This record gives sequence, C-alpha cells and structure tokens, in this order.
Amino acid sequence: MIIVAGSAVFDVDHLDEVRAAIREIEEITRAEDGCLYYAMAVDDPDKGEVTVLEQWCDNASLDAHLRTESLKQFQARVIGHARDFSIKRYEVGTGQDVGIPEN
Repeated sequence: MIIVAGSAVFDVDHLDEVRAAIREIEEITRAEDGCLYYAMAVDDPDKGEVTVLEQWCDNASLDAHLRTESLKQFQARVIGHARDFSIKRYEVGTGQDVGIPEN
C-alpha cells in the first residue's frame, strides 16, 4: 500500500479558487482505479495551509494518477498560488488498528 502525505501553503487571496480546484480533483481522483482514499483539507484558512492525504493500492496506481490530464489541469490551476509545499510517497508494508485505550 502507498500513502501520500504532506502539506501546502497557498496565497490566501486565492484560497477560494484553490478550494474549488481541490473539490474537483478529489471527485475525479476518488473514481480512479487503485485509489483507496484521497483528500485535501484546508487546515488554517488564515494562513492558507492545506493538508494532503492519499492512499493507493500500489505504486502503479499512483503513477497512473500522476500522469492523468485531470491532475495536470489541477496543478496548472493552483501551482501559481502555492507559496510552499512538501508532499511525499510512503510505502507501507502492514497496518494495524489503533485501539482506544481503556481508562
């Protein structure tokens, strides 16, 4: 399984445009083969901070997503408004449920 996680900071003057682009790319990407989870959240609108979290079944699915026209269009719409970003791919071998501790 592949996890993609990171953050970006966008110019707050263009945050509405960025949010609209995020909603569109989320809807399109969630329908792609191999996409298990795909979300971007505006964490601090006053600072333009956005968190990115994705889950893919394998590298091939993520690589195919990275070549899609929809992602290229999304990047073209928002990259000029990004002041900083750091997004990384992580390969995960196993997962384990996180339980709620008893008092």
